[in-house]
Amino acid sequence: MTDHQPNNKNTPPQEGPSDDLIMNELEQDQSYAPHPISKKATKLLFYSVLGFVFLFVLVMTGVNTGSLGLFVIHLIEWTTLYILPWIFLYYFIQFVRAFVKGKQG
Repeated sequence: MTDHQPNNKNTPPQEGPSDDLIMNELEQDQSYAPHPISKKATKLLFYSVLGFVFLFVLVMTGVNTGSLGLFVIHLIEWTTLYILPWIFLYYFIQFVRAFVKGKQG
């Protein structure tokens, strides 16, 4: 017996659609629902928009777009000198914490 049916065996069966029929209809309705965008596509869209906004701000602030290649090279150099070491340090600390926690327990 299911949870929604009474324990009395003398009661007549309930009329109406069965649970299986209702579930099948729900599954069919969901098959026509639009599929959500994957996480990779969402990240790619976010970073693409962020990059275009960054380039737009550069152009609007008067950065010489003729020397954009040179600017990108300097930006990569600055990022590797100042930003990437901090990112590496953060993940290295997370790794050490996980490694020590794994050794202890």
